[in-house]
Amino acid sequence: MGRDWTSDQAPRAGALALWEADTHWQGVHRPPCLWRAHPARASRQAHASSRDARAATCFQRNPKERQPGGRTVKKVVVTGAKGNTGVSIVKILRQSGYHVVGIDVKPADFWEQDYHVADLEDGASLHDICSGAFAIVHFGSFPTDSQTSWEKAYRNLALGGFHVLQAAANLGIRRVVMASSPEIYGLPGSLKYLPIDEDHPQRPRSIYGAVKQTLEALAQNYARWHGMTVASLRTLRIVYEGSYEWRFRRFTVSDEAAAPDLWAYVDARDVATACKAALEAEIEGHEAFVIAASDVCVETPTRQLLQRFYPAMEEIRAELAGQAGLYSTAKAERLLKWKPQHHWKSMAAESEQNKRS
Repeated sequence: MGRDWTSDQAPRAGALALWEADTHWQGVHRPPCLWRAHPARASRQAHASSRDARAATCFQRNPKERQPGGRTVKKVVVTGAKGNTGVSIVKILRQSGYHVVGIDVKPADFWEQDYHVADLEDGASLHDICSGAFAIVHFGSFPTDSQTSWEKAYRNLALGGFHVLQAAANLGIRRVVMASSPEIYGLPGSLKYLPIDEDHPQRPRSIYGAVKQTLEALAQNYARWHGMTVASLRTLRIVYEGSYEWRFRRFTVSDEAAAPDLWAYVDARDVATACKAALEAEIEGHEAFVIAASDVCVETPTRQLLQRFYPAMEEIRAELAGQAGLYSTAKAERLLKWKPQHHWKSMAAESEQNKRS
């Protein structure tokens, strides 16, 4: 993608070209911070810097990417491409040979290619960017409704999701993968049986879950109206790459901490491979999939956790041996040929290794 330089950027661009030629420059080095940050804040800031670096790497132009061996590469548009999960999705899809075009509201750095700054509430921009695409992977919405008003959350979630489906329909894009949420179940208050699967009753407790529920219904209708294939991924608590310490460790050291969420989680890299699988699976119409790790996030056996925290639960539909997870991914394994590969213990080991390196 080309970029128009503003007057103050043009001299910088010329100087940068000379610098890159001399030094094989790879990125911007910011001066070290001169004040001591709080450990938790420093950890989050380090993760954000790492995420931004990975996002920048994802959108550097690879000349061989477009047509390796003379064949046409399928264009996939990823919304939320610079988000915590989006950078993992972009990386996996590019490694798999797709021509990925990213969309996000975050600004583009001057070396980035195949990335567009756009707000999904602007349907016209989305149409322009998605033209010629094979598929859209939609992860470009708020991850929660707890940090803004419900009015803003509704507009972001509902209008953004509608614009993605409408753009796909208008442009003849026949494959869409959308981020849904287990919030549609309204757990733990509406828990009926375990493990939870795609058919579990839905009683969302907030605008976030209600809109995700509505978007799944809308996706089902769009698939019927336009002959599209839409996969809605109900991803559990996503552990982003490099985020274990500040985002997830606290849920692994106490049985109580993750009890309201049934000790469920999923690695962002597994979410990315699930997106890839949904793009390639031989499915039709709309299908929803639970995307979760296969275990609970603590050492305590699952049956003991249920006896302590959910003693009234009577309908248990699986053996639940050892630390078996309480969300079933059987449908994703059957239709998408997908299985989670990452677990909280391996994340902890990676985190310790990163500390030593």
